[in-house]
Amino acid sequence: MKNDATSSSVKKALASRIFYDTAHGKNKELILLKGFLQRLCLKTCDIKESERPDFIVVLGKSSKHLKIGCEITLFYNEQNNRCGSLTRRFLEQWRRFSKELMAKMKEEGGGLEHLYGSVFFKVPSNKVLDKMDKDQFIRELTKLCKENFPKKAISLGKFDEDKYPLLRRTVQEISVKNIYPEKEIFWWPAHLQAGRVSDPSKFLVKIIKRKNKTAASYNWSGASEKWLVIVAEALALADMAILDDDISFKLFKRKNESMFSHVYLWDRFQDKVNELFPSHKTIFDSSERALYVNRLPKTVMPFLE
Repeated sequence: MKNDATSSSVKKALASRIFYDTAHGKNKELILLKGFLQRLCLKTCDIKESERPDFIVVLGKSSKHLKIGCEITLFYNEQNNRCGSLTRRFLEQWRRFSKELMAKMKEEGGGLEHLYGSVFFKVPSNKVLDKMDKDQFIRELTKLCKENFPKKAISLGKFDEDKYPLLRRTVQEISVKNIYPEKEIFWWPAHLQAGRVSDPSKFLVKIIKRKNKTAASYNWSGASEKWLVIVAEALALADMAILDDDISFKLFKRKNESMFSHVYLWDRFQDKVNELFPSHKTIFDSSERALYVNRLPKTVMPFLE
């Protein structure tokens, strides 16, 4: 068995697989940009980190090259507070919490390090950890698993008030699986991907208008194409962006009112790339195994792989 926890096929099948990816900042943006360009089958010669826009992409060489300024931004279908997206903040909170729980399970031993749990809170919220005594939560979860150690899988929904006061007050149910020989497993907060996916159009419009305003001061370094790439990672409900087929993004009366020549949405849940501006059309659809080459900008046609 491989020692690298992130390489496990079992772990990759679990909902909590998203917590093994620790890339952030420019490194994360670069990974997303490369994934986006790969789906468009564009042969990239050079990607230079920049600020405002995030990257300058060069396709081709010498006099036949094409320079594209790319701004990368993540999609969330929620209002940001002063700390940013609540979903993004909760993901980081849970990652830290689950890592501490993982360490406690490993310390206790007795097979606890092989357990994977999904926690269903009574009041699902991305603020659920804010005022919680996380050390007590970890102690109660560890004790619960020790007293109800599953050979395969078990669901626990009745918690003794004297033994588990915090669980009784905050948790509806916990599903626990023994996935031996896997170990050091991130647990999962069930509400992240359970519920209705909101219409993304309202927040897409806000993102595009905000970026269009700030892009007026960007240094495009002579780029002939200026792209805004919006990525809906689909780590949780709040960053899923599933478009209706008949949706329209007529944001500007005239093309010259936009600072971007093209605006794209990469929906990673469906693995689908849509152009939102200057017109709405599907460019790449993994479910149909199709890249619609004739819908790409004519300027990038010579640089297809």
